[in-house]
Amino acid sequence: MERPGDGVRVARPAAIVHAVAPRLGRGLMYYHQVLHAGEPVGRGSTKYCLRTDVMYERRPPICTAPHDVEAYALLLRARELEAAGEPMEAVALYRRIKRLSDGIAAACRLR
Repeated sequence: MERPGDGVRVARPAAIVHAVAPRLGRGLMYYHQVLHAGEPVGRGSTKYCLRTDVMYERRPPICTAPHDVEAYALLLRARELEAAGEPMEAVALYRRIKRLSDGIAAACRLR
């Protein structure tokens, strides 16, 4: 994380996974805890922000074994650590998740 002269936090160029070019009518959805940056849309343009929660129930349920439940709890903690600016602690938890649960690791694209 770098801070240019204006004090705004920006990712190192090597840490940027994807950039989206602005275009009229385009929308972007992402998990809010993921490191992201918003830029001004330009003169005469308006940016809208919509926040929502999606709720669902999987039938039949998957990843319900005790080791899956533990891995999911670790996943939630890892995301909290990332959001708090502690990426290395989060990485250690992601590694534990990979060892604990194939299902949770696959769902989170850790495999």
